[in-house]
Amino acid sequence: ELMCLKLKQQKMLKDEIIYNLIIDGCSKKGDLATLKNIYYDMLNNSIKPTIVTFNTIIDAYIRSNDITSAWKIFEDLLKNDISPDNYILSTLFRGIRSPSHRPYLNKGMELVNKLAADPTSDKKIDIILINVLLDSCAAMKERNIITQLFNDVVNGKFKGVEPDLITYNTFIKGCAQMKLYDELL
Repeated sequence: ELMCLKLKQQKMLKDEIIYNLIIDGCSKKGDLATLKNIYYDMLNNSIKPTIVTFNTIIDAYIRSNDITSAWKIFEDLLKNDISPDNYILSTLFRGIRSPSHRPYLNKGMELVNKLAADPTSDKKIDIILINVLLDSCAAMKERNIITQLFNDVVNGKFKGVEPDLITYNTFIKGCAQMKLYDELL
């Protein structure tokens, strides 16, 4: 924060590039309090965050196991009319790991289904995104969702998305952990 004060005094803290560099440094250092302050300072100074800003902040929160803050930042991204990329989505989905995260898993599934249902969208679902969701389902022991998602992928619900070795391994691992032996076979 001292560095930010010095940059402000020198009138160098004036665009999203400088803010993004500072946010990235805070993220790498694990200093979420300063990161949050810098983000809100950015907004208060009418500097529009970019996709890079949101990627960095969401990743920092997910790495610190603060999924609630990550999803709040995701909501800010949507309010800023920025379309999320698959990196942001997979980062969010990677944070879904415990039964208390069920609402976020539901949100993740809604997002994927919405993207799949929109033929006009330039955003495409990819197998990496599906694999991250499958892994989250396995971690949460979500029997019905993991089976449905796997079947959707295998049956071609997501245009242009084919299951890969990771898809099968993740599904098999999840089924084994949940003792879903018929599905596993």
